[in-house]
Amino acid sequence: MPSEWMERLAKNLFRYTTYGIMEEAPYRLEGRYPSLLRLQFLREYTIAMYVYGDIIEAGTNFMLPKIIIEHPVIMCLRTLLCRIMSIQNDWYTLEKEMADGQFEVCNHILVLMHQNKISLQEAMQETERLHDSNGCHTKRPA
Repeated sequence: MPSEWMERLAKNLFRYTTYGIMEEAPYRLEGRYPSLLRLQFLREYTIAMYVYGDIIEAGTNFMLPKIIIEHPVIMCLRTLLCRIMSIQNDWYTLEKEMADGQFEVCNHILVLMHQNKISLQEAMQETERLHDSNGCHTKRPA
């Protein structure tokens, strides 16, 4: 792959590690819930969709040109993809995380439940509203 692609992959791996994993670690280590706003920022990077997108380009041996990848609409769509995927991931992992006996502190549903002091059902409804407000109106997992 071209050096421009390698630079983009390195930048996205740096952001995944720095803004995602390293920023999320204190919450996990301390068992402390982040605010919803903070969680949304963290999850944009910990979901690793920017990195996966780069790797898909390598797998298909096709690199999106810089003019496309840096277009404001494409950048917005990529951010929305990260937000939607992180919420969907939290739906899929909720049952397992609750069964572990130690609640996951970086799950949208559990953060809303804790932050707003609401029931699990109410937090699920609010998470669904958040998901749908991001422009995706697909059904959540049953």
